[in-house]
Amino acid sequence: TLMLKTDQDVADTLSALRMVKIIRMLRMMRLVKMRRVIGDISSRIQSDAGLTMVRLAGLLLAIVTCLHVIACFWYIVGEADGGWVITLGVEHSVSDGYIVALHWALT
Repeated sequence: TLMLKTDQDVADTLSALRMVKIIRMLRMMRLVKMRRVIGDISSRIQSDAGLTMVRLAGLLLAIVTCLHVIACFWYIVGEADGGWVITLGVEHSVSDGYIVALHWALT
C-alpha cells in the first residue's frame, strides 16, 4: 500500500535534514580550526626531528581514520541477511564485530 505523508511528517523530515546539515557544518568548522591549530604547532617547532614527528603523527591519524571508516563500512555490509556478522556469531557484541571488521580493513 502507498502511504501518503502528512504535512507534519514532511516538516519533521525537513527539520531533521536541516539539523544534519548544521551538524555537518559544525564538523567542517572544527576541521578548519584543527588544521589551523596544527599549522600553529608546526610553525613553533624549531627542530627537524620534532617537525617530522608531528607530520608522522598526522599521517598516522589519517591512516587510522581511514581504517576506522572502512571497518565501519565492512561491519554495515556484514549485518546484511546472511552476512558475516551472523555467520561468525558476533551479532551480540558490536565490539567483537568491529574488531573483526578492523582486521579485514587492515588486511
